[in-house]
Amino acid sequence: MNQIVAQTLLFFLAGSDTTSITIACCLHELTQNEDVMQKLKEDIAKTLEKHNGIICYESIQEMEYLDLVIQEAARKYPALPVLNRICTKPFRIPDSDIVIEKETQLIISVLGFHRDPKYFPNPMKFDPEQFRDGSKAFNTNAYIPFGDGPRTCIGMRQAKLSAKMAVVRLLTKFELSALNKREIEFDNFAIALRAKNGINLKVSKRLQTA
Repeated sequence: MNQIVAQTLLFFLAGSDTTSITIACCLHELTQNEDVMQKLKEDIAKTLEKHNGIICYESIQEMEYLDLVIQEAARKYPALPVLNRICTKPFRIPDSDIVIEKETQLIISVLGFHRDPKYFPNPMKFDPEQFRDGSKAFNTNAYIPFGDGPRTCIGMRQAKLSAKMAVVRLLTKFELSALNKREIEFDNFAIALRAKNGINLKVSKRLQTA
């Protein structure tokens, strides 16, 4: 029972902050890349037209380009930039004489993997299309925004759905634009991936057309 209660609380506590980071960084990149934002708006509008304008689980799931955008946002901006793990058995690193002994505590740089050109060509470019067609454009083993294996984030599906819902609602009600063209500078003293000086966008209400 304690385990069930702990995991339930984790959904709401850990999930809210990390998801808001993904949403904020996604909106930043959309305003920095107007062609991507326009394509996403078209995907949203086309799908909602089929669902009589109703934003629901089914309509969200049909937004293919939205899924690509959220995956790319999580790639360039993993909410938790590092993962902590403990080695469960001795492991020799391939092509080396280095052996990681059992019980060794490890820190895995998710941000390092996600922005390494060895794994992701042109990693600083926000490119949702690289996730199309089964992610053939990069090494999928290096994409770990929610961890991997038996310790994969328990709230992954909820986080992705919440981020998608927020982005859709914002883009259907507001016009967003960048105040300046720049990369996000991170707060080096934060555990999660936080913008040092926040993320500032110009937001105005969309005019409803007849």
